Amino acid sequence: MDTRFFNKFPLINYNGCNCVNITERVGLIQSVNNNEYIYYPYDLQVYERADQFANRYYGDSYLSWIIYLTNGIYDPIRGWYLQLDDLNQLITQKYGSVQLATQKTKFYRNNWPGVPNIFPNYYDSLPPILQAYWQPVCTGYQITSYERTQIDWTLNTNMIIEYSLVNTSFIIDEIVDIVWNGNTMGQGQVLSINSSSNSIFVQHVNGYYQESFNVPITSNSYVYGQESNINTSFYANSVGGYTNSVIIATNLTPEEDIYWTPITYYEYENENNEANKTLRVLDSRYTTNVLTNFVQLMSN
Repeated sequence: MDTRFFNKFPLINYNGCNCVNITERVGLIQSVNNNEYIYYPYDLQVYERADQFANRYYGDSYLSWIIYLTNGIYDPIRGWYLQLDDLNQLITQKYGSVQLATQKTKFYRNNWPGVPNIFPNYYDSLPPILQAYWQPVCTGYQITSYERTQIDWTLNTNMIIEYSLVNTSFIIDEIVDIVWNGNTMGQGQVLSINSSSNSIFVQHVNGYYQESFNVPITSNSYVYGQESNINTSFYANSVGGYTNSVIIATNLTPEEDIYWTPITYYEYENENNEANKTLRVLDSRYTTNVLTNFVQLMSN
């Protein structure tokens, strides 16, 4: 039987020519996909390709499509495990450079792994908002300690702030330095721009991100874009003062900051890539059944 993937697809007439109808799709039924007894895990070897593994295990390099199907891989290039050089090349294409990808935040994650347990008296002293990050550890009917809640909670961002500036010609997602004076500054990433109101919206903020009575906006305060090289002052209002920055959204209070870790673009891409290293391999005894059903579905 011909095992080549697209040879099973029906033909359609397009512009007077017979063409493979690549819009057709097949998938594993849920009961087969969830049956862990017919799969086994396999860690890819260095520079191992899908066709190489298919040839070695299934005896046919053309059956690489079974590996893609059982692992939910839709892009055979980017969905496959990448070696470091290839991963860095992909990251550079997506984010401009590896350096930028290691500096910019993608999201925030609850940083519970590796945190030691605390005693009940320490837990009782925590404010309610922080107690939610801990769960009891019991010996018999007695709580002996508390451990961090072991759930990978994520947040899109910690905070969003609007700044009114003279020049808003920044690049979306670039890192900006928010300088109040020579000793006090913060940082964030540009989320969006509203040129009509002379405003930029900044997320993933850290450091000193808002002015206060002790640290006011002055003529020496400015915002600097690290990629656009825009250096602009704050927008002065009609009475000669400076427009205050405005907190648009707050997902984390200052007390909660230590319970969350910013995950960079590089970390995000690397984690996804490492997850691609381990395959779910369909037992070779079921290859004929899958191939036969595939042909039947496509012929119908």
